[in-house]
Amino acid sequence: SNGKLDKKALPDPDGSELSSKEYAAPRNETEEQLAVIWQEILGVDKVGIHDDFFELGGHSLLVIKLVSFINEVFSTDISINMVFEYSTISEFVDNMNSVNHFKESLMVPLQEKGTLNAIYLTPPGSGTVNCYIELTKLLGKDQPVYAFQCSGLYGEAPILKSIEEMASGFITEMQKKDPHGPYRLGGYSFGATVAYEMAVQLRNGGFHVEELVIFDGRVSFEDNSKIDEDQLFREFLENQTEVFGDDFNFSDLALEEKSKEEQLEAVSKLLRESEFKLREKEVKGRLEVNFYNENCSYLYKVEEKLNTQVILFKTTYADLDGKIVFNDDDVYGFDYGWNKYTNKEVIVHSISTTHDAILNRENVEQIACILKQ
Repeated sequence: SNGKLDKKALPDPDGSELSSKEYAAPRNETEEQLAVIWQEILGVDKVGIHDDFFELGGHSLLVIKLVSFINEVFSTDISINMVFEYSTISEFVDNMNSVNHFKESLMVPLQEKGTLNAIYLTPPGSGTVNCYIELTKLLGKDQPVYAFQCSGLYGEAPILKSIEEMASGFITEMQKKDPHGPYRLGGYSFGATVAYEMAVQLRNGGFHVEELVIFDGRVSFEDNSKIDEDQLFREFLENQTEVFGDDFNFSDLALEEKSKEEQLEAVSKLLRESEFKLREKEVKGRLEVNFYNENCSYLYKVEEKLNTQVILFKTTYADLDGKIVFNDDDVYGFDYGWNKYTNKEVIVHSISTTHDAILNRENVEQIACILKQ
């Protein structure tokens, strides 16, 4: 699995872990309207303007709903990242007019403040930054975190179809913020390969990468130069049903006879008419980014040793007695083969969970504790 969103692993927002903030009432009509929208989407009775969307039980799927709702009510064109960056109503309203906020920028600041050396995180197959929200919060106020998102998610910018291009685009953005390093990089799932390629390019440019933090990912390459895009895209779409929920039955769309472009068209129409009300460009952008990420990782053929410490958080599924039922050691070795890519130590931490759930809150608490040591 390539970092797909595991809907079943998302918490139900019941408002039980309600906001840690004192209730502050909306001060104007915009804030009132937003509070009503939030209450509706989060299923809670009362939202104050300093309450955090994610603390109230918000998660990635709800963000998509929230943004399509807001865009409809206010006739705006804000992007999903705006909610991640400004997750309280008061911050959101203050920044609502910077319309294209982070929309097509490759780097999204998840936490800018802090005195520690920043950590820069590459996206999983979905191309988005939202999997790192919980981790950022738990790493604490002193740890700056920046995450990269793939070009093309919003259907505006071109999609980068190679790992090398993606890595060099991310480096350019990162070096606007920190021109010299040393750098700490990390990546989840597909993002592991991108983070490794960034480290190779930085090293070849004379820069030092002191640490690679890998969340259940490995450097992967297979030869799929003879891929049938239409067929692959069909398989890819069938796997997406879980992301959008059971109301979508992609099998009704008779994808067998359709080319990749026709399949995209059919799915966009379905999603446009759904509760998500996603814009067509954005639906196509997101699906294509995810599709190419799942398939370009296999075309990758670099094998160079870095002088960088690798910290690998890998998953093992255990049954109730704690006996390990499944892990990837048999196939990929204890450290997923990372020793081939560095002269330094590979530190392995096993987390008892699944690939899709490794960055969910209950696991992130453990991961953040280890990273803060």
